[in-house]
Amino acid sequence: MLSLITGLAFATTAADFMPLTINSKWTYEEKSKSKIKTVDTVMSTHQLNDRQVFLMETTSMGDSIGKAYYFSDGDTFYMAASDLDKPFANPMPLFKVPAPGKTADWDYSERQPHNENKVSLHGYARLAGSKKVNGVSVETLIVHVEALVGSTAPYQQIIQDYTYGKGVGLIESKTVSQIGKVKHETTLKLTTYQLVPPKE
Repeated sequence: MLSLITGLAFATTAADFMPLTINSKWTYEEKSKSKIKTVDTVMSTHQLNDRQVFLMETTSMGDSIGKAYYFSDGDTFYMAASDLDKPFANPMPLFKVPAPGKTADWDYSERQPHNENKVSLHGYARLAGSKKVNGVSVETLIVHVEALVGSTAPYQQIIQDYTYGKGVGLIESKTVSQIGKVKHETTLKLTTYQLVPPKE
């Protein structure tokens, strides 16, 4: 019984790999000739269906290019909405933290209320070895997601690979998006981050 209690006490949660506190921010550089930088900032908290969600805004060169609402629940990190007035009927799981040596997988299929596009995805995640982030070695979570997006053909095909660092957040990502024969690839790597301790 003691070993079970100890194991539960130290179980890794989704919040460990994507810590959300107001004013925390992550700066990424795009792997391209332009080396465009984007910044994700946790702006505020809100109540949605009796749950606290965190608004994260993405900016590039000072301009807002996206907003979404997120929350963690146990081993799973979710996107709850892109528009608070039109939340997802079922939150979209972005990753799950598996037990050590195991792989977690999930499926999701839902029509998005803000644009009526249907999103169907399959994802899996596994704990990986340590990786240095700004000189500090952190445990990593590798996430792979494949999705189809759209209400009618041709559908957008999206393949995403993410690496999250424990106690850090997202540290790198690669997204390949294709509609018909047109393909676009984006790779982002974390350059700096600032985590604000939660208020007591």
